[in-house]
Amino acid sequence: GYTHKILTSRAREFKTLNTLNGMSRFISRAESEHDIMEASHAGTSLSIGLGLAISEKLNEGNNYVVSIIGDGSLCEGMALEALNHISVEKDLKFIIVLNNNGYAISKGFGALHNYLESLKSRKNDTFFTTLGYEYIGPVDGHNIESIINTLKEAKKSKKIPIVHLKTEKGHGYLPAKNHVYLMHFSFPFDIETGKTKEEYVVKSYQDVASEVIMDEMRKDDKIITITPSTIYATGLQKCFDTYPERCFDPGMEEQHAMALAAGLALGNYKPIIFYQTTF
Repeated sequence: GYTHKILTSRAREFKTLNTLNGMSRFISRAESEHDIMEASHAGTSLSIGLGLAISEKLNEGNNYVVSIIGDGSLCEGMALEALNHISVEKDLKFIIVLNNNGYAISKGFGALHNYLESLKSRKNDTFFTTLGYEYIGPVDGHNIESIINTLKEAKKSKKIPIVHLKTEKGHGYLPAKNHVYLMHFSFPFDIETGKTKEEYVVKSYQDVASEVIMDEMRKDDKIITITPSTIYATGLQKCFDTYPERCFDPGMEEQHAMALAAGLALGNYKPIIFYQTTF
C-alpha cells in the first residue's frame, strides 16, 4: 500500500509512520478517500474486485475495476477461491494485474512461484487459460508505455484478462535489490548502504525466541519449525540454515501453515509455528 499512498498525495506523511495517530502501515478508509477498503494482509484484492465489478454491472455502470495482486499473494487460499469464481462470470469490466517480482515477503516458494518464473510468452501459459482467463504477458512492469498499451489491449478482451507484469525487487536501488527482504520494512537506515543506523540495532523479542528455538532444535530432532514467509520477522534464518530439513517456509499461506503443523503433530513431531498475530 505504500506506493498507493505516495500516488495519492501522502508522501509527506511517511515521517509519522508507526507513531501515535500517524499514518497507518496499511490502507485505511479513515485515512484517505482513495482507500476504498481496510486491509492488513494480501490475498484479498481479487475477491473484493469481483464484488465491485459485479456491482458495477448490476448498476449498469461503465467503469473498469482493476485488481492488483502479487505473485506471493496469488498462492493464498482466498486468492485461489476467487480465481475459481471470477472467470465464469460474464460481461464484467474487470482486469487482473499480476505483479510478479519473485518474492512474497521472503523469497518466492512453491509450484505457482516456479510456474510464473517459467513463463516466457503468452503461448507458454496453460494454467490461467485452462481456468478460462485470457493471459497477457509477461510484460516489463518497469516500462510505463508497455503497461499502458497492454491495459488498452486487456480492455478489448472478451474474457477476464490477467496481465502478467514482471518486476524486480528493489529496482534501481541496490541495497534493496541485493537483499532478500530489505525495504519490505525498515528502521531508520543509511541511504547509501541500506544498513540500519547503529542506535536502532537492538536485540528484539523475536531474536530471543529464535535463539531458544534453535537451542531446543539442537537437543530434540522431533522439533519442526514453520514460518509463512516471515523468516525476516521471526529471526529464524539461522535455524533454517542449520536445520533445513526441519524448517519450512510455505509462502504467504498461514491457514495451510497451521494445518501443516497439525498434521506434523499427529505424526508425533513437535511443530513450532512462528509468525505475527496480525496475520
